[in-house]
Amino acid sequence: MVKIFRVAVLTSGGVGVGYLSVFADTNGMILLSNEVQGYQPSTGVSFDVNNWQSIEMYVKFSTTTPVFRIWKNGILLIQDTTRRTLNSTNSADFSYIFTYWNGNVPQDQTSYIDDFYYTTETPSKVDAAGNFMIGPIDWASPSDTTSPSPPTGLTAQ
Repeated sequence: MVKIFRVAVLTSGGVGVGYLSVFADTNGMILLSNEVQGYQPSTGVSFDVNNWQSIEMYVKFSTTTPVFRIWKNGILLIQDTTRRTLNSTNSADFSYIFTYWNGNVPQDQTSYIDDFYYTTETPSKVDAAGNFMIGPIDWASPSDTTSPSPPTGLTAQ
């Protein structure tokens, strides 16, 4: 597994409960991973190789009305609204980009991130189903260069 985006879910005491993640399996397929609920389905869609792509992950943290979505290039690949994204009084504390832990890296690899957005604002775009999303940003189009604001207190390390 290659762990692309991950958000850590913690108890109120700071103990790790699991992660909510976008994974790539050994065949390059995009997977949704909800470790809080032990759920990891494949989208049936693969990551592009040697090509730029837009991957977006949305999580509504909840024990009763959870939402977890993954888009590729503005197309909704998977949505889960039935499995908890929190356990009782949890919090989401930190996130990772490109971690790899399972079985060590099989070969030297290179990945690039051009733009990364992390926000708690409601985005202005919607997908084909009407879900709010940041969506791919077309920098060639002057009307499509507004990026969302980061959450208050966000730090990158």
